[in-house]
Amino acid sequence: MLLIFSLIFVSYVSAQEFVEKRGKLYKDSKPFTGVVVEKYDNGNLKAEKSYLKGLLDGTSTFYYENGLKKEQRSYKKGHKDGTWVTWNEDQVKTGEAGYKNGLKHGYWYLWDKEGNKRYELYYVTGEKQGDWIMWDESGNVALEKHYAD
Repeated sequence: MLLIFSLIFVSYVSAQEFVEKRGKLYKDSKPFTGVVVEKYDNGNLKAEKSYLKGLLDGTSTFYYENGLKKEQRSYKKGHKDGTWVTWNEDQVKTGEAGYKNGLKHGYWYLWDKEGNKRYELYYVTGEKQGDWIMWDESGNVALEKHYAD
């Protein structure tokens, strides 16, 4: 009898699904709070996403199929907020970007696949600001532009 109950309970729990409606994640008809874990067919992590009251909130991390980190994102109440970082499959950082309240905010850096800085950009509440710099393959400044503050 206990075995039958256990099998029914396990099948009920695994049958519960997340549903996304109007930009919110629900579980059992309630906005979900917690971490959603996604995996590749090989069992390695694909993503870990944090939710609060149905909205992305906190850190979400994405992985390559081999298990290495691909991207780390930050959210607040469903909006991009904080630093986002990307890595290539060799674990070289290729991007770092700032957001605030869903808008580009702060420094943005882009590196090539070898880790050489190629771009440095700056935003204030979604608007281009300050000095924007681009470097060529040799590390020389190829372009510099100033946006009014």
